Amino acid sequence: LDKATETLKKIKERNFDNVSSNFVIGMPGDTWEDIRESFDYADKMVSSGLLDYVVFHIATPFPGTELYEICKREGYLPEGFNFEDSEYYGFGKGVITTPEFNPTQLQVLRAYEWERINFKTLEQRKKVAEMVGISLEELDKWRKETLESIGLHVKFIDDREHIVK
Repeated sequence: LDKATETLKKIKERNFDNVSSNFVIGMPGDTWEDIRESFDYADKMVSSGLLDYVVFHIATPFPGTELYEICKREGYLPEGFNFEDSEYYGFGKGVITTPEFNPTQLQVLRAYEWERINFKTLEQRKKVAEMVGISLEELDKWRKETLESIGLHVKFIDDREHIVK
């Protein structure tokens, strides 16, 4: 994390704007403390101005990957798991259950931490809206739908992606 922070400082020193980062939570072996540390670090980077926006993803065990094999071997996937079944995928959806966490816990935490970290001030909200190319009103709709659906199926984003295609 120290190296990442130093890299972000160098990026900002070179006047890069609209700097964002992705974080992955919910890997086998993660503890609640590990997950909270990821959110705390992201919050610190946004609050300090080193990052302008952060996105959180829940680890997804794609078939054929080492993560999938670990989850399958450890019994962390739901009975009858089939990645092609829409029940098991979606924006922000988790499928891994370990002794430490389950998908619902991760989905709720992810949605609310995304909201808390990225949108504390009007200045932050304006910055993110500009970065993703939407109005503040559209951003508010996106935020509301994300919290209401815990980020699983956000109509505003689904519709927008359809239009872009």
